This record gives sequence, C-alpha cells and structure tokens, in this order.
Amino acid sequence: MLYCDKCMKLYDSAEICPACKGKPKKLRPVADGDLIYIIEKDAMIAGSIDDILRQHDIPFVKRALQGAGLTTIVGSAFESYKFFVPYTVYENACELLSNFIETEVE
Repeated sequence: MLYCDKCMKLYDSAEICPACKGKPKKLRPVADGDLIYIIEKDAMIAGSIDDILRQHDIPFVKRALQGAGLTTIVGSAFESYKFFVPYTVYENACELLSNFIETEVE
C-alpha cells in the first residue's frame, strides 16, 4: 500500500496522490506508525464512532474541521470530524465502522 503524507489516505497504486488537488504529494510505502484517514462525519455520528472505537480498544485521532472558536459561536451541530487510525489497526477499524455506518469507510 502507498500513503500520502498530506491527506493521510492509502492507495493501491499511483505515483502522485489523486486526492491532493493543487499541490499533489508523491506517495510512499505506508509504515506501521502512519495515521490513516478513515472517515469524516458530523458531530452526532462522530460521537458514536468515538464510542465504537473506544469500546474495541482501537487507538484513534479525531480532528474537528471548524475549530473550537467557530463551534462555540454556531454550536456543535454544524461541526464535522475526521477520524484517523494507525495503519496497524486500519482494517479492523474499517470493518467495525462499515458494520455500523451505511456509507463506505475509506
């Protein structure tokens, strides 16, 4: 598998990241410690994803897209979160979440 340091996504084959518009990054082989993007969801579903990953002891990083300042002003209902997991648990996390969420996990 190949990995993009910029968008943190995996690809089977490509030289340049197809997702990175403007300034595409060259892909490299994925390493066990790399954080892999798995999904982006709104605040309500993100809470459930957070619970599922914790219940199965899957380490993850959850990043808010709007930031705390804007969320404070407009409320958390409009917030979205991106989730990332280490490559070593990527397949397990995708399988767990695809059983819970109807849309396909990256």
